[in-house]
Parts: sequence; C-alpha cells; structure tokens
Amino acid sequence: MPGVAEGYRVQCLIDATRRAHAMDRRRSGGRASVTISMGVWKKCPSCGTRWISARCCRQLNAEVYMPNSALFLDRDGVVNVDRGYIHRSEQFEFVPGIFDLARFWTNELRRPIVVVTNQSGIGRGYFDERAYADLTRWMCDRFEAEGTAIARVYHCPYHPQDGIGEYRCDHPWRKPKPGMLLQAVSDLGLDPAHCAILGDKISDIEAGAAAGIGLLVRIGSRDAKMAEPLHDVVADLREALALFRFHFRSHFATAVPDQRCRHP
Repeated sequence: MPGVAEGYRVQCLIDATRRAHAMDRRRSGGRASVTISMGVWKKCPSCGTRWISARCCRQLNAEVYMPNSALFLDRDGVVNVDRGYIHRSEQFEFVPGIFDLARFWTNELRRPIVVVTNQSGIGRGYFDERAYADLTRWMCDRFEAEGTAIARVYHCPYHPQDGIGEYRCDHPWRKPKPGMLLQAVSDLGLDPAHCAILGDKISDIEAGAAAGIGLLVRIGSRDAKMAEPLHDVVADLREALALFRFHFRSHFATAVPDQRCRHP
C-alpha cells in the first residue's frame, strides 16, 4: 500500500475548520461564516465572526468561493529541482518561487496543498521507505519555516517494469493514473472540479484530467503536439503564481460581493 506522509498540524487546522463550520451552520441556520486561516482563531467583537486580520474580517463562505478545493503539486521538478531519485536533504534544492506560490495558496486562498509524487526509486531499490519518509518530514518542516504548509503527501513507490519484488506492478496510484489524487479527494472531502494541479510532465496533467481536476497547469515549453488533455502551460513558478492569482482571485471577485467588518 503506498505511503501517506501527513502534515499533522495542518490537518488538525483543517479538521478544526470543519468543526467550526459545522458549529456556525447550526448557529446561523445553515450559512457558515468562518474564515479559514492557518493562524489562531479569534472572534470579531462587532459581528461575531471568527477572524485573523488585525484590521478587519471578511465574512467568507468558503463553500461559495472555493468549495472543498486544494492545490495538487508534483514534487520532483515542481517543489524541488529534479536531479533524479533524490532521497537526502543535501540533494534537495527547492525550485525558486515555490514558497511564494505556496503562501498564496495557503495564506491568501486559505486552502490546502497536497503533494502527489511517483517515487519508483523505492521500488527500484535505490533508497527505502524510511529514507523517503525522513526527507518528506524535512521538506514539510521547511514549508512551515517559510510560513506555509503542506497538508498531505502521497507517494507511489511502484514501477511496472523496473520494480523489485512486490514493487513490480502497474499500480493505480502511479501517475498518469489518478489513484493518488482520487485518494486525496476521498480523504479530504474535495471537489475535483474546484481543484488545481501543477506538474512538469504530461503524466501529471493526464492524472489530473482523469481525476476530474478543474485547472490543469504544466511547467515547461508550449509544445503544439501536446494537445490532449487541454491544459495551461507556464514557463516557471512565477508564471504559475500569476495564473493562479488571475484565475482564483478574479473568480472570487465576481462570485460573491465583498462584505467587510471594521473592528473598533
């Protein structure tokens, strides 16, 4: 069974958010007015909504803006420079711009990030599950140190031809199959149509399309031959961030009017 490394503190915040939404629905007759935040819950003394900003709170119904959405990231080539079968922290170089993009998603959109990564180096015998788990914990700690977080990490250690022993199989979690994404959708209660995936290979895009992900984005060159599935192409993470800002912030601006409460 493929491994799942969780950002436990982030998952606790997600679970707390769901409980807070449920409480607010009961109190307000069905409409949730809880602001999702990666920080500490406070309460507005004027309007009674929960808030984080020192200046004002915005009554956000997260289900109106981005209902049950998440950003799926490939790891090698998106989070870190892909040098092939990386399994130690000293080999791990973060791609420039990854923390800015992550902070936008978790701190401004206040939605979770999920990493989905093929790790056939385990199945090929280049490194073991423990080395992978140690590196994953280190990676998640670095995201937290940069003021953002990864909610969950899913990996597939199998390979259909080069896997050794039990690792030699055509597993449904190996991209371009959508197994890891579908598992995350089930685990986190996500709506795939409101999610996005960012990868550097066409297999990432194919997995996203098979899982019904709404926004498919690939880092790389615009190859006219790569017509299916249809997807957006960006040169780097800076362009990816600009695309996400345009797509999601403009959607918010037209979806629901801005309602602000100025605190005394």
